[in-house]
Amino acid sequence: MLFGLFWLLSARFNEKFEALARNKMAGLFFLYYLWIVVGAFYTPLADEAEKDVVLKLPFVVWPLVLGSLIIFRKKARRTILQTFIASSVLSILICFVMALASFLDTGDAQEFYFTHLVDYAVLPPHYLGMYMSFSYGCLLYGVLRRKFYFGRSVDLLLMIILAIGIVFISARIQYVVFTVVNCWVFFAFLYQRSGVWKAMGGLIAVVVVFMSMAWIFPGSRHRIQDTYNELLSFEKTVNQKQTNHRKFLWYDGWEVVKEHWLLGTGTGAANEALQRKLQDNDQKFWNGYNVYYLRDRNYNYHNVYLEHWATHGIIGLLIFLALMLIPFFGKRSPEGRIFLLVCGISFITESMLERQAGVLFFSFFYSVFFIMPTGEEEDGQQHVE
Repeated sequence: MLFGLFWLLSARFNEKFEALARNKMAGLFFLYYLWIVVGAFYTPLADEAEKDVVLKLPFVVWPLVLGSLIIFRKKARRTILQTFIASSVLSILICFVMALASFLDTGDAQEFYFTHLVDYAVLPPHYLGMYMSFSYGCLLYGVLRRKFYFGRSVDLLLMIILAIGIVFISARIQYVVFTVVNCWVFFAFLYQRSGVWKAMGGLIAVVVVFMSMAWIFPGSRHRIQDTYNELLSFEKTVNQKQTNHRKFLWYDGWEVVKEHWLLGTGTGAANEALQRKLQDNDQKFWNGYNVYYLRDRNYNYHNVYLEHWATHGIIGLLIFLALMLIPFFGKRSPEGRIFLLVCGISFITESMLERQAGVLFFSFFYSVFFIMPTGEEEDGQQHVE
């Protein structure tokens, strides 16, 4: 709101719109939002479409403001990253303090894991885990390239805190993100300087230490065991019950896609279409107390890409994939590519763009990295191969 007010009061609209007209990535963002609006005209659920159109407004506001105000420099982007990294670390530390208070009251060690640990009303653990993975990736790149955010010792300490936080949050897709980020950033750095064998050895050491931590603590170990059980139950029912929700959500989601592959169901209507498919699902699930069925709850697709296809059709999916892929393979900042890598993987198992926590994070940092002009070129265009 403050940025929008500054944008209005600073006037000079001709210059702003000329800058936007030259900004191709801002145009792609606007096209994405335009297609959401178009989908609101043929949706059967006008009220839900209106909510989604309002929810996705940051996809217009951030590129509009950040793409037309040539008042920033690279230092400003670095300051934004420093603030976000510090905030992510502070957030997980607050979570640990609150968990400790709950543990002293209840004596239940589960207070330190997953939804018990991250008890924010508007920020589920998957989202905070994504924020922390991005912060860790930026710090890792900075430490390896000697471009420290807060100093070498402080950066290393923050990386340790973030890695421990990711273990305890136990959002399993972030274990995959952590491994991939280290493979891409850490391995590439060591490979350039020490050769393939030392690079492979260093990478294996980092991943083994991280996964050993995840296995040592009972809460995170339980989440890993859940993953194993889900893989077992992918082909058949185990112990007379199912544990793999996504198997059925993705299968029935694909059925929705096949029926609406061209234009989708329309903005805001995909989840109801999925719910209708789930009505015929008689697989039993266990919540620790009793049996329930997927049709008893309002599930989303747990996959951003599948959900975009189901909602906005193949055109909407292609626009979104263009948003993800064009800057990743272009000459962009390493931190920007780390951001896309973290988001791209996180989007596979969660519908991250159905909440403000995901929409604001993605639209803001996308605009910061790929839309906001800094008024100067990146020094040397250093980026990870």
